Amino acid sequence: MRHMSSMLIVVFSITSVSARGPVAAENGKTVTLPRSGYAIEVLDPGPAKAVAFDSFKMFLPPQGGFASNIDVQHQPYRGTLSDYAAPSVAAIQQANLTIGNARVENGAYMAEATGKVAGIDIELHFYFKAIKSGDNVILATATIPSSRWDTEKARLLPIVDSLVAVNK
Repeated sequence: MRHMSSMLIVVFSITSVSARGPVAAENGKTVTLPRSGYAIEVLDPGPAKAVAFDSFKMFLPPQGGFASNIDVQHQPYRGTLSDYAAPSVAAIQQANLTIGNARVENGAYMAEATGKVAGIDIELHFYFKAIKSGDNVILATATIPSSRWDTEKARLLPIVDSLVAVNK
């Protein structure tokens, strides 16, 4: 049940920018964004201990009131990715989203989902990849309005696909 709640949090929090409270952290590498004209050091929050939290969010410029985005979430989870998959699918279906192309391969759980979420009046397309890192699942999710999926997926999906574990 705790895992299903975490998955629902992911589905419904990917469009929010709210903080989840203070997290002890060390700084990571500097990321340079030449198209945007700046560089910034990213925060490395460490693993989730008791509750899931968002660690990283990236947005494209908004269009029509919605900014396509990528969200990275840390979820405490000791089981395998195969164990993680079934309740994730159930939670997504419980949220009245249609899930497709769900699979565990090459050390990652990947899937897509489409549908409307509470408070947003457009259909969204979600693409996500989950990996294990120690006793955590790290979940990267791209969220794009379905009407812009074909034009924006080439920009966001490779970023989600680049997620890899460095602490197994």
